[in-house]
Amino acid sequence: SSYFALNATFLGINNAGGLKGSVIVLMGCNGTDDSYSIQRFFERGTEAYIAWNGYVDLSYSDGVTLMLIKALYSDGLSLKEAVERVTKEFGPDPLYGSILYIYQGD
Repeated sequence: SSYFALNATFLGINNAGGLKGSVIVLMGCNGTDDSYSIQRFFERGTEAYIAWNGYVDLSYSDGVTLMLIKALYSDGLSLKEAVERVTKEFGPDPLYGSILYIYQGD
């Protein structure tokens, strides 16, 4: 398995508007669990945060992520439309039942 981490500087922690207009796509497990962290992203200018509400199988998450990117960039859908499309096409994670959520800023 491959993993990567982003340090605080990259995530705009030292700059109140450091994430202005960005979209956070968290494809690992339980990305909706920490409302405090999600709120901090929005305080730094994040436009949207997309994540799973529970555990998720790696191969399932990979397939959904690829379809999400295709829906956004090849098909030109909005963030909400893209999440709705992949949710409809893939359904919940077949192993854990997790669902992909989108949070959008004001």
